[in-house]
Amino acid sequence: MHKLAGFVVMAAICGALLATTRQWTQPRIDAEARERRLAAYAEVTDRERVPEALEANPYALCPSVSVQRTTTRGYGGDMTVLVAIKTGAISGVRITEHSETPGIGDFIDSNRSDWPNRLRGLRADSLADIDAVAGATITVRAVRQALEVALAEPDCTHRPMMETEA
Repeated sequence: MHKLAGFVVMAAICGALLATTRQWTQPRIDAEARERRLAAYAEVTDRERVPEALEANPYALCPSVSVQRTTTRGYGGDMTVLVAIKTGAISGVRITEHSETPGIGDFIDSNRSDWPNRLRGLRADSLADIDAVAGATITVRAVRQALEVALAEPDCTHRPMMETEA
């Protein structure tokens, strides 16, 4: 019985240490995640910096470009895609989160492949022209679906009035 009480006390101490560590580190983790998201927005729009408002308002960079963030289901799970749209055409694409199979799904990572850059200039009526990738049919289909959703949204020339502008 004495050993059991020792284990319970040890577990309580470890739990308290974990909770305290999380509380101290969570703000830094959140800040770094926000910086990574803003860096992805900057990369997709070919800008050095972007306003934080872009996460909530895809039209924050209008009249030059709008950025749509879509989530779709790939082979390995959910995939988050940022799509920059200028005058109805794709001007940039970045897959910011995915769980695709390493090695096979690497082509969607702009740091490992030029494939996302080849999507520039496509319009809604030319998405069927996206090159297939052997062994990654579901991944390509998921990216195409994300692009369809993004291109269905209004771009800067047809953007809706935001609540903050009313």
